Amino acid sequence: MPDNTDFYCPLYNQGLYIEKLTQTEAQVSMCCYQTPSEKLYSDVDFINNDYLSSVRKTYANGQAPVECNACWRLEKLNYQSYRQGAILSQTVHQQSMHSTTVLTNLLYNCENVCNLKCIICGPRYSSLWKDDYKKLGYPIRDRTESKTKTKHNNIFSKLDFSKLENIHFQGGEPFLTTDHKKILQKARNDGSIGNLIVSYNTNGTMLPDQETIELWKQVKLVKIYFSIDSVGDSFNYVRFPADWKQVENNIVNGFFKITDINIVFSIGPTVNITNVFYIGDVINWVEKNIAYNLQGDSTEIYINPVGDVGYGGQVLNLKNLSHELQQRALEYLDKFQYHKAIPPIMNSLSFVSQNPDNWIDYLNQIDQIRSTNWQKALCQLSQHIV
Repeated sequence: MPDNTDFYCPLYNQGLYIEKLTQTEAQVSMCCYQTPSEKLYSDVDFINNDYLSSVRKTYANGQAPVECNACWRLEKLNYQSYRQGAILSQTVHQQSMHSTTVLTNLLYNCENVCNLKCIICGPRYSSLWKDDYKKLGYPIRDRTESKTKTKHNNIFSKLDFSKLENIHFQGGEPFLTTDHKKILQKARNDGSIGNLIVSYNTNGTMLPDQETIELWKQVKLVKIYFSIDSVGDSFNYVRFPADWKQVENNIVNGFFKITDINIVFSIGPTVNITNVFYIGDVINWVEKNIAYNLQGDSTEIYINPVGDVGYGGQVLNLKNLSHELQQRALEYLDKFQYHKAIPPIMNSLSFVSQNPDNWIDYLNQIDQIRSTNWQKALCQLSQHIV
């Protein structure tokens, strides 16, 4: 396979993403950003799967697969794409580059059980959102939003984990499931656990249990990516019904006090209309409270542009800011340009506004069913609304 093109990605022949939809079936792709398979699979043959093989064939023919357009869009805006992150990780950790098809990277979407209904999310990734969708009259768009409990789906069980080097867990909230522990136990049984870099996306409301800690002690490195979009009252609003004080305590006095494990941390705000005027608060909080872990490793801040993860993700996209609000946001962000996370956000604030008022209607509807007040909770945003 080519390795010197502008669209090289190690995940084409080394990566597998699994998103369970039923107790027996799942969609697959090579990462969570790639367009997933339309077909559902009850068994995944990593080497011979028809969807994965089709994408690999396109790549082998020297073409950029259209299934990977999400990464190309991010790179045009100067965000680090998942593809670029995979290449960087492979280089930094001196991991294997295979010319043949070998499963070294597993991305696993745990059961979508979640204890939050974040403002940008929906029922695909949060079971708690389903009732609010009904109250708001939003239609369930597709099978990913109508999926039921998938606790007993162990589609990973027949995969060969012997060459695994990276496992990433997302949800839902992974620490509310047993999926991650089952997979780590299989990696131990298949003999790869000592070579693993294991990472999680978590909302910070849950701490790992002792069984998880014991499994972490056997891996090469643990990476924790906290989904922190803001701090204080604004955090409580956008990550409803989370309690910032509890999450802050979990991070500062829980995760950051874990010993006997090689563990590093990152903060990943998902930038959208509700928090674009609060990104500086996140940067300041990190620098003041968790700039380094116990071993002296720095805490990274990386920015995720909001995606189509639910109706909220659509309407709260920065492209729906009015021209005037885009200018106010640029003025605010200019004060934090010293941080590498900021320029890509500023670059993305150059769209022609598409629906400059629908996000206000959305937040007002949310307030009606949750008894919240966005204009009060998000005063750094609402102060610019005439």
